[in-house]
Amino acid sequence: MIWGYVRHQRRLLGTTIDPAGASAIGRRFRLALGWIATGTLLGALVPVLGMAVIAAFIPYYWLPIRGETAAARRRRPGRGQG
Repeated sequence: MIWGYVRHQRRLLGTTIDPAGASAIGRRFRLALGWIATGTLLGALVPVLGMAVIAAFIPYYWLPIRGETAAARRRRPGRGQG
């Protein structure tokens, strides 16, 4: 719900996030809800399996978000440049 509000009120988004990046973040949050719910349900039956399912999702959040990173690179000067 919070992300929906932030996305609707674009003034709350950083200047490095374009509309494609905002959509990608929304998809990532929706996927996370389903993934964590699945891990929680499995964890109620087999705790180790639930933890494994949730832990398997963590690396997905390390991946860059298309739309955010390209805009950020355009706005920041490269290292070693004036």
